[in-house]
Amino acid sequence: MATPSIQRPGKYTDDLAQAALATEDPVSPNEAADKEETTTETQRLSPMERWRNAIESANLTEDEADKILDAVLTNGFYDKTFKIFRGKLTITLRSRDSASLQRVSDALDTVRTNDVRVHTQTMNRYNLAASLVRYQDKTFKHPPLTADANDRDRAFVERLNFVDTIPAPVLVQMYAVLAKFDNTIFAALSEGAEMGF
Repeated sequence: MATPSIQRPGKYTDDLAQAALATEDPVSPNEAADKEETTTETQRLSPMERWRNAIESANLTEDEADKILDAVLTNGFYDKTFKIFRGKLTITLRSRDSASLQRVSDALDTVRTNDVRVHTQTMNRYNLAASLVRYQDKTFKHPPLTADANDRDRAFVERLNFVDTIPAPVLVQMYAVLAKFDNTIFAALSEGAEMGF
């Protein structure tokens, strides 16, 4: 599989990525003790209780989490439409498959730097391209895993090339929406989800 060339992000994107990677203030000893106590308390919970906590943190109800889980188990993916910029931009995202994870790994293997910003930008681009179903009126193909590998690669490269045309301020907001979407998928399928059946 040919990996599309990866270009170093521009200064604007670098600055935004660096701001997003800013670390929190140092943790005081009291805060560290509180975190340790919370971790110990979490470990005492059953898997089902941890799952309920995870979906609550992701602002999901159990019914919503079950719908996500059912879609992933039945269709192989879950998709959702978002309206951003006060409803002026409509995008649809879908959960990613294992081939998408491999594409990200392959892309990171070709990056000749250990710069975290470059790795983050590469992962964001590839994950968005793998998840993007619709941008306004433009709909993108997502051939099934049973389709020819070349067809899947061509569809992915088309989506990746499109991602590279999105204005940087819009792209950064789409990355944020994708991160929130991924968080809901992770919560719905987290430990304890299988115990609800």
